[in-house]
Amino acid sequence: MASTSTGEPLLAVRRPPRPFYLRRRFLRSFGPVASLAIIGFVALLVSGTLALPAQRLVTVKAKMGSKADYFLDAEVRDLLLRHHLKVEVSHVGSREAATSDYAGYDFLFPSGQATAGLTTANMDFKNSFKPFISPLVLATYREYALALVEAQVATEHPGSSGYYYELDMAKFVALTRNAATWNSLKIGKHGITNGNVVLAQTSEVCTSYGSGAYLALLSQVVNKRNPTTIAEAREFAAKVKDLYRSQGLESSAPTENYFVGEGRGIAPIMVMYEHQYLRWQTSHVEKGLGLDSSRVLLYPNLSVYTKPELITLTDDGDRLGHLIAERPEFKRRAMELGFRVLDGKGAYSSERLSEFLAEKNIPDPTTRRDETEARPMDAGLQEEMVTIVGDCAPA
Repeated sequence: MASTSTGEPLLAVRRPPRPFYLRRRFLRSFGPVASLAIIGFVALLVSGTLALPAQRLVTVKAKMGSKADYFLDAEVRDLLLRHHLKVEVSHVGSREAATSDYAGYDFLFPSGQATAGLTTANMDFKNSFKPFISPLVLATYREYALALVEAQVATEHPGSSGYYYELDMAKFVALTRNAATWNSLKIGKHGITNGNVVLAQTSEVCTSYGSGAYLALLSQVVNKRNPTTIAEAREFAAKVKDLYRSQGLESSAPTENYFVGEGRGIAPIMVMYEHQYLRWQTSHVEKGLGLDSSRVLLYPNLSVYTKPELITLTDDGDRLGHLIAERPEFKRRAMELGFRVLDGKGAYSSERLSEFLAEKNIPDPTTRRDETEARPMDAGLQEEMVTIVGDCAPA
């Protein structure tokens, strides 16, 4: 009888399944996505953005007038966040900022040298910076500019394509003094009827630097020079008060009035800053609308360059001041917002702004060469005139 032998059963050893994240199908689909994520992570780490939530965000408080536009710009806010700073703006007129309580604020940013002088005379401060300048201009509409040209009160800037004009201030003031109306300048031939007196309107002189600067310009035109004493400042103010007040109620929102469709009838000429106009045109172009051909600028033949001054009161405000005045990315953005940027020594070069405007096909206003700058008035004497003309509370 044959015998049979039985061995132990053979057991097949099966490997455990590979984790899903190591399977080829998963790696083929997820690998590129993971690579992009790693690259993005490294980019954020290098830029410093990733570290933002981990570092303390410092809120810097400020008082300022029209230059609040700079700090309300989304790109400027983003640049400041990269340095862990956020600006909280109390939007008041420059003169109001200079003469009101500043406790609890980190910096002030008056729009020009006269209010800056008034500010620094009234307080202890850490530092001051002058990052950019912006000429005072009279913003108007093409029809009104053409009427002034035909009246031989304005002339077109060569090569400006009809966007910029030089205004003879003495002749312009004479029109106001003689109660000339737009209708008397035959504005009707340009499709507009307006029986109002020919003049420029301003924001409130008791709060705004631009209004005070325009008042000083009017005084220099009428009185042929600046006052040198308090007595003269009062005398000169009396001579121009009626002329200045002939505009009636001052505007609380000059740029808003100018950049709306109704502005052509409400305020044909508005005193403002060049950068506000250039930013409007840049925005118009960037939206694909091309140049706004209806709005143009009048440059007084006595040029007024307003020089905003960032006055720091605390260490945080001082750190921000250095960034705005010294870092190239902040200077670049200021130029894109229409400002004429200054270098570290306070010198101005028109080349960068000219190049930027050329990129946008916007006519360049910096080509004016034969211009006369109005003589700056002593800050204290200008304040005396503002107080008298505006019936303002003294600083």
